[in-house]
Amino acid sequence: MTTIYLLQTLVPAGLILWIAVAAARSMLGFYTQVIATFILIGTLVFIGIWIIPPWCTPYVLAALLFLAVLFRLRRRPGFISVLPPSIRTWAVALLFLTLAIYSLTQLATALHGRIPPTDSIDLSYPLRKGTYLVVSGGNASTINSHFMTLDESVPRFQRWRGSIGCGIKL
Repeated sequence: MTTIYLLQTLVPAGLILWIAVAAARSMLGFYTQVIATFILIGTLVFIGIWIIPPWCTPYVLAALLFLAVLFRLRRRPGFISVLPPSIRTWAVALLFLTLAIYSLTQLATALHGRIPPTDSIDLSYPLRKGTYLVVSGGNASTINSHFMTLDESVPRFQRWRGSIGCGIKL
């Protein structure tokens, strides 16, 4: 679990630091880095486990990304070229493009997993009245770590895989 917390905070923080300190010098490379990092942070809002690092962490990361972009553009407003000038810089741009595409697919899965099934069961809520935050729930493995708890090869489990998840009273 510690690994997940570190990855969901340190990877975006490292990418933000990269933009602030050593961003691409071509326009395409720079904006590919910025957009891919922004998409990753946006995806982490939905698929991250925000308990130990608090729920506001991705928003802080987004603000830091904005500040890093401003810092970089004020420090070196001009680009040496529109397109990356070397194979290495093209490779970095393609790496960030791949990150953006992967993040978008994970985001689409997470958003789709938030749609309740049409044949859901109406249950009475077992807890006292109040506001609760569902920490691990939904109809996709990217947002519900319990989603794979029942074997989907057993026909009677296919409709009821996973569990409701756990909640925290706010």
